[in-house]
Amino acid sequence: MVGSVGRIVATSLDAATACDAPIKRLSFETLSQMFLECLPVAGLPSVSTADAPVLLGRVCSHWRTVALSTPQLWAGLGLGNRTPSDYTKDAIAAAEWKRRAGLCDLSYSLWLTPDRVVNVILRHRSQWRHIEAHIEPDGWKRVYLAISQGAPRLLYLRVEIESPLQRFVGGYVHPLPIDIDIPIHGAMRLEHLHVKKNCRLHFAQVEAPFLRELIFETATLTFDECWSCLTYCPNLEYFRARCSTAHPLSLGSETMEAKNLKHLQLDVFHVDQTELGPFLELICTPSLESLKIYFFMSDDDDGIGFPQVPRFLEQSGAHLVDMHISGPMTQDQTIECLHHTPALTSLELRSRLLNDAVMKALTIGPGQAISHNSMCAELQKIILAQVGSCASLMSSDVVKDMILSRWGGEHGQMMLSNGVLDNIRKGKLRTIVLDGFEFRDGLAIAKEQSIAKCIEEGLFIVEYAPMRFDGESSSYESDESQSGSSQSE
Repeated sequence: MVGSVGRIVATSLDAATACDAPIKRLSFETLSQMFLECLPVAGLPSVSTADAPVLLGRVCSHWRTVALSTPQLWAGLGLGNRTPSDYTKDAIAAAEWKRRAGLCDLSYSLWLTPDRVVNVILRHRSQWRHIEAHIEPDGWKRVYLAISQGAPRLLYLRVEIESPLQRFVGGYVHPLPIDIDIPIHGAMRLEHLHVKKNCRLHFAQVEAPFLRELIFETATLTFDECWSCLTYCPNLEYFRARCSTAHPLSLGSETMEAKNLKHLQLDVFHVDQTELGPFLELICTPSLESLKIYFFMSDDDDGIGFPQVPRFLEQSGAHLVDMHISGPMTQDQTIECLHHTPALTSLELRSRLLNDAVMKALTIGPGQAISHNSMCAELQKIILAQVGSCASLMSSDVVKDMILSRWGGEHGQMMLSNGVLDNIRKGKLRTIVLDGFEFRDGLAIAKEQSIAKCIEEGLFIVEYAPMRFDGESSSYESDESQSGSSQSE
């Protein structure tokens, strides 16, 4: 829609008189709605004369009248994202767009925006709905103060600080953290908070029932802060955080149910298995659909793995459809996780401990719709990565058997071992990614005749060869086709 309307606009600029009469036959409501469809799908409009909504007013007087009479067109504005930046024009544009937007909820994207521009939008904080701020610390303090003083319509807040403020700790330079209250006084209806900056969270010991999404992308939280987020945001659906076992959980003592949580992602640093346990074992997420846990640790772990992960899955009993786990899970722990997630459609495992036993567990037994040997029968996408410097030589046969057991051809029709069509099972697998595997025969899986046939039928396969110590990857040839593909790098 955006592209077609854009072509109409371009043509109209060259021959405005040719389109005046036909375009006037459209009602104001229809043309106004068409203009709204011209706004960017991602991001907010800019003051550029080459883009909507400014471009729309340059076609003819009729279009200009409609554009200026559609306040929603002017309710969102990206400031400071032009090259070169002209902050004086940004300040003028912010004031003019607000006048045209009237009483609409307002959305702003601030990019290193100076005070003279921020001053224009601060006075309208009561109409703020969506704020994205990539600004310096002083500018953020003024924005945060304004929100705290009253931004009752604010639903979305994303902050990334361009910070010159730093401190030296242990020989490293760390940006100074910013302080954020949960809930933020003055924005009690906030639904989405996304922080890309080290921060200190302060909890008012009261619930924030409107918060649905919390993302702490580069901020490192303590487990106590993670626990408090889940405790004081009872309707939270999406939680992503970097956390460190250097600060173990001290608040929780009884199991806490995050009953509405659907997506949980934890990036865990300074991994200590004994400290991770209390956090995972004391939360229950019965509505969880997606789990992503990434353990960042050295290769010299003690081999214990992470027994807390399968225990967490068992305790939650959720209908998980997407699971990514990166870390040295033991063979038994990985298989136990699969037992507790029968509805998975997407699986990603990254570990140096993947072996034949895990592949066999993922292999569906012939002619059995439901059995101990048919785990995760709904899987459509599987990503397996053998990481670390001690990648073992795995049997290509077990990987091939796993793939064949899950592929049912173009229409998903599977075969029994005697060649008869299986009317019970349907093959769901559509994508398989193998990263870092080194097979004993040195060949790519895609070179196997049976797998090549699957690729011709539509299976998509990607293979990445393991990296050598000298930085080079081993190489093997692979096929590529339109319907199914295999590649190695």
